[in-house]
Amino acid sequence: MAILKPYLINSPFRLPLAYVILEQYCPAGYNRIFSILLFVSGALSFLVCSLSDPGRISHTSLDKHLKFYPYDEVIFHQNNKCSTCQMLKPARSKHCKYCLSCISRYDHHCFLLNNCIGGYNSIYYLAFICTNATIAFHSFYITFRCLYNIIKYENLLKATFIHKDSNEEMPNSCVTIARYLFSKCSPTFSLFVVSLLSASILALLFSHEIYFNFCVNITRNEKTKYVSLKGGTPVNKQFYNKGFIKNVQDVLFYKKIVEDFLKKNS
Repeated sequence: MAILKPYLINSPFRLPLAYVILEQYCPAGYNRIFSILLFVSGALSFLVCSLSDPGRISHTSLDKHLKFYPYDEVIFHQNNKCSTCQMLKPARSKHCKYCLSCISRYDHHCFLLNNCIGGYNSIYYLAFICTNATIAFHSFYITFRCLYNIIKYENLLKATFIHKDSNEEMPNSCVTIARYLFSKCSPTFSLFVVSLLSASILALLFSHEIYFNFCVNITRNEKTKYVSLKGGTPVNKQFYNKGFIKNVQDVLFYKKIVEDFLKKNS
């Protein structure tokens, strides 16, 4: 028999219970090691992405960026000048008012990282999203395993649930079991829900970034520009698409490719 409390307020004093549940229902030592590695990886990816150069264009590096991408003359026009930096704007670049610089292959400014995402640090941004998605999925796996074992060992699928206040028997349903789990181990159950939502959102975001970077080679800035074009304007959204393999190389090894390109054409 399981007694179901109708309401239970989350409290920091109940947080040690989450550790007890973890020790009882998911005691494998490798989970601790993997969790520590994920935490360190997440912190490092955040720092690297926050402090990395997104591809700031200076007057000394302007020439190599001007030569690298051709102008499509639809959203990027030759001889356009940045009114702030007072220099020509390379194709696929944009001036960021927060970073106070023109950024090569500008994607967007990330307020979470307080840094722009551009050609030089796109690889770090993808690693950052992937790392956080892995953390969320691992958290979901651990909490799911704990809750599953509670259901299994307490035989909740066949249990009789009694309402604490009314003393009435309640139907054994998924909703009733979920309410019971929340009342018994609210920190673990709450983390399970948050982890599921976070993992789903991060997986969608990572898939979105992979598709637009690797499959079609379009940045967020370019998507915004395409949308803002007046109707009837002919648009070739495949202008910078070099094919999957070259798109991957363009994103992962952008800085090296730009520097090698300059050496060959100098």
